[in-house]
Amino acid sequence: VKELLLFVSRELVQRAAVGKRTSVTHQDYTAHCYVRTSQLAVVVITDHEYPATVAYKAVHSAFEQFEQAHAATTWLAATADTQLAVPAHAELLADFADPARVDRVLAVQKEVDETIDIVETTIEKLLDRQETIDELIEHSADLRMQTKAFAKSSRKVNCRQRF
Repeated sequence: VKELLLFVSRELVQRAAVGKRTSVTHQDYTAHCYVRTSQLAVVVITDHEYPATVAYKAVHSAFEQFEQAHAATTWLAATADTQLAVPAHAELLADFADPARVDRVLAVQKEVDETIDIVETTIEKLLDRQETIDELIEHSADLRMQTKAFAKSSRKVNCRQRF
């Protein structure tokens, strides 16, 4: 898997335009790439549901962390693949694992969606209760009619017994 991801990353970086965001989707995965004018590139591979805006925030954060960890002279002089460790890399991956934690818009959207679900459930329950109330009102009206009929018939019986 590692070799495949490395291959895809290399191909994407070679084909990406400098200074432009490039995203390529294959099956269930999307590779997001950005190449700076300095030729420094970052590729983030996500599933197809991961928001592109958050993926590019991750790209930007990876650039910052890499530049903090390594001087430009270190990587500009490289002519072949060189492993340059970024200590904060694991933390970056953990931070961006949940897009809603990183992107305020997604967090708000998630809250709105949850609120909509609650409101829909409440409305369904209210409609169910309204149907129950309507049934009770109908039963009440039926009972009222039966009570009136019973009262009428009992008056007739009482009148007959008096005579």
